[in-house]
Amino acid sequence: MVFVRPGVKEILNFQNVKGMVKPYQVRQFIKIVEKYQLVED
Repeated sequence: MVFVRPGVKEILNFQNVKGMVKPYQVRQFIKIVEKYQLVED
């Protein structure tokens, strides 16, 4: 799965391995959420 969001330069590509993503992909996701302060109201 590939995820993009307006205003975010990075593109996230998650690999589905038996319903789970790889640990380094979770770290990438968290880093981008923190960098762009992406929080749900």
